Amino acid sequence: SVIIIAGPKTDLVQTESDMLQRYLEKGGHLLVLLDPPADGAPATPVLDALLRTWDFEMGKDVVVDASGMGQILGTDASVPLVATYPNHPITDKFDRLTAFPLARSVTPILPASNGRAAIGILQTSQRSWAEADQAQIKAGAVELNPDKGDKAGPVTIGAVTATNAINVPGKDPKAVLDSHDTRPPESRFAVIGDSDFAANYALGIQGNSDLFMNVVNYLAQQENLIAIRPKPPADSRLTITAQQMRAISIMSLLVLPALVFGSGVYTWWRRR
Repeated sequence: SVIIIAGPKTDLVQTESDMLQRYLEKGGHLLVLLDPPADGAPATPVLDALLRTWDFEMGKDVVVDASGMGQILGTDASVPLVATYPNHPITDKFDRLTAFPLARSVTPILPASNGRAAIGILQTSQRSWAEADQAQIKAGAVELNPDKGDKAGPVTIGAVTATNAINVPGKDPKAVLDSHDTRPPESRFAVIGDSDFAANYALGIQGNSDLFMNVVNYLAQQENLIAIRPKPPADSRLTITAQQMRAISIMSLLVLPALVFGSGVYTWWRRR
């Protein structure tokens, strides 16, 4: 139903990109979670070209959030938070915070092309920016420098595009319509500039799990499953050692009953 490329460390080969392009042209659904480029990491020209074909431009930057909202979750400026969301089926009535450890910007390419338009679905706060110099982040002294390539917030870190197969370049719209008894398949493509938000350690952050599931359900054209799900009850187990267990047993079986009995005897003796 959906192909997910999560946090790739190397580039696609051209054959893979061509296969994905054909898959999308036939109404496929693709989700790409792409982290900021690490120092010394290989370039990804093939993947970048596929994203540009579908109107996404990935920034070679790291989004910094200086709003202080991260203190709510115990995070720092390297983890941008999203609290408000543009109007889209994925985020309809979505009111939970989402956090994205080390995210990069995703810019929808305008104007729209080939009957489709990429639109942003995740935007950071006004007091955030896309930092082009990762050396400053490592040094712990970051500041907004537009003249050095930094992009002021709000910064888009997630976008989505969709198109009916009749609008795909090189296809005859009438032939596509004639080949389907119902509406033609709809291609859906989403890009988020971070994969860590969906990792095990980050899924417990407020709305991260719901957001990931909503994106996948939208791409799979299962909009009826898009929702804010109830949180499961927390596990409240108490882990103790054998020595602590013996101490608890002695306290509950011997000491506490002895204290109650002694108090009763003392009270009875005083009344006499």
